[in-house]
Amino acid sequence: MINLLPAEKRKDPRYLINHLKPVKVYRNLHKNCYSVQQDGLVKGHFKELAIKNPKFLVQSIGRERVRRTQSKNVHAFVIGYLEDFVGLRAIAGECVTYNPYKNDSFVYRDTGNPVNKSKYADFFFSTEGKAIVKVER
Repeated sequence: MINLLPAEKRKDPRYLINHLKPVKVYRNLHKNCYSVQQDGLVKGHFKELAIKNPKFLVQSIGRERVRRTQSKNVHAFVIGYLEDFVGLRAIAGECVTYNPYKNDSFVYRDTGNPVNKSKYADFFFSTEGKAIVKVER
């Protein structure tokens, strides 16, 4: 995992991620990466990362604002514990997606059934640049 934050921020102790505390992960459309928040502060930007015991949260007020204004905002998160492992495990996982115009929650891509939690979630980008989240069903 490579943190894409500028070097001066990575040296600042406020930006260190405490692996014993949960983080909130969201897709950053402006930077084309996944952003990680902890204690209300964005502590990292990653092209790939893994979360242990993830819970999938969509804030309904934000979702409704997106639908009403047709303008995206950050309102969907995966909350859990940052792991150091990313890799082969994701190949066997099930894809999860969220579209505020179609779904009220995160869903399994193949069935459309809601997903609320899992044992792990792996976040990465395909070789074509498509954001992918895979979980153990």
